[in-house]
Amino acid sequence: MARSSTAKDSPIPKLTAAGRYLEEQLSASGIDSLPSKECLKEFALDAIDATDRTRRRSESYISCLCRHLDARVRFIILWTTTNEAFEEAMWRDLVEIARKHAVLRT
Repeated sequence: MARSSTAKDSPIPKLTAAGRYLEEQLSASGIDSLPSKECLKEFALDAIDATDRTRRRSESYISCLCRHLDARVRFIILWTTTNEAFEEAMWRDLVEIARKHAVLRT
């Protein structure tokens, strides 16, 4: 996916805020062992990419991004607290990230 190289469109501020949001939401949910910062960064990038692809015309960027970040928070909570199989195609990218970073399961 091509990204603009202009400072205005730089993904760094979005990435920093998105990663912080994931960390805060997971901490608030009571997750004992948070995924690594690199793992959260990759989940945040995935959410940012999904936002760029799926934002509705009447939806603000922030609202859409939060929707995707919240979905990743729910996935991480389920991943770390259950032994659910996550075999459906919709989970594939998130499972790949979790496995790549060896996110622990119960």
